[in-house]
Amino acid sequence: MTLRNTHAGPLWELYLALIIAWTASAFILLQASLLQRFLGPSGLTAIERLMGMLLIMLSVDMLLDNLQSVLHIKP
Repeated sequence: MTLRNTHAGPLWELYLALIIAWTASAFILLQASLLQRFLGPSGLTAIERLMGMLLIMLSVDMLLDNLQSVLHIKP
C-alpha cells in the first residue's frame, strides 16, 4: 500500500517487483532446512539479529515519516 502511493512509474513495474519479492521469499522458505544446515546455530542467530535490526530501522523510519506528516514538518 505504501509503495503504490509513492510509486510514480508504470503500475506493471510495481507488480513485477512484488512478484519477484514473493518468489525470492518462497525460494528462501522452501530451502530453509538446507540453509539451517549450512549456516548452523551461530549463523542463524546472526541472521536473526540482522533481520531484527532491519525491521527496527524500517519501523523507526515509518514512525518518523508519519510524525513529519502529522506535525507538518518539512524534511
